[in-house]
Amino acid sequence: SLLFLIMTGSLFSQNTGLKEGDVLPNPVINYINSAGIKEQPQNLYDYKQGSYLLVALIPDISEANPSAKIILTGIDAYFAEGLSFRSFDEFRYNNPDLKVLIVTASPDDIATGLNSKYELDFDIISDKNLDISNSLGINKWISVSDASFIYIADKDNKVIYARDDYRGEGEKLKN
Repeated sequence: SLLFLIMTGSLFSQNTGLKEGDVLPNPVINYINSAGIKEQPQNLYDYKQGSYLLVALIPDISEANPSAKIILTGIDAYFAEGLSFRSFDEFRYNNPDLKVLIVTASPDDIATGLNSKYELDFDIISDKNLDISNSLGINKWISVSDASFIYIADKDNKVIYARDDYRGEGEKLKN
């Protein structure tokens, strides 16, 4: 499987994140599904189940973060709905081999509200204590508008691509 992982952090936050060649950790996650229902805890690898996985870690998905709506709707359109993969039948529209997961320090009610407000086709983890974020190299958030980290991991959970400056610009994800 392939994992796209986006994390929002600051150059000054001392977040090291993951690097190419690192193995993706396997923390226990408890997520809110795209229907707004909180699911039972499970390991990330079990959630992924051999699928491709895009994970975005964002410090705040509320309106206080000026990039949040752009990041979330971009991820929804490009990846959850498959619009960036129109020419690749393997990834087209709601591909069962691609899951999208957002991790945020925002509380559950904001996560649930955004999923229903924008009809997002992905799952969200409210990571208030930064447990999931810490396992992925994010120690703390300095600002709600910090830049993003992007990771891609293959089906063996190995990071094959790492980026630390994403702010919601869809064209940066085309590659």
